[in-house]
Amino acid sequence: LSLSTSFLMYASNFSLAFLLSLYLQYIKGLSPAHAGQIVLLQAVSMAIMAPLAGKFADKIQPRLLATLGCVIVMVGFFLLSLLTVNSSTTYI
Repeated sequence: LSLSTSFLMYASNFSLAFLLSLYLQYIKGLSPAHAGQIVLLQAVSMAIMAPLAGKFADKIQPRLLATLGCVIVMVGFFLLSLLTVNSSTTYI
């Protein structure tokens, strides 16, 4: 189950970067460089959170931490599903 969950999480992250960059360029009219900078925020936040998640995994059960992470991703995808043409880049 953990392998399947990991696969689905990585697949969702790839599709997020791909589809969000297209949305930012074609719907919002941003340049590819600016859209790339916005998408880069996801990778930067993952790099910041990874060491913190490692420390938390030493203190609490990793399965609870992984479940919390999946729930956070689910909420994030739900919020992104509400994007419209008029959504601000701050919302993203």
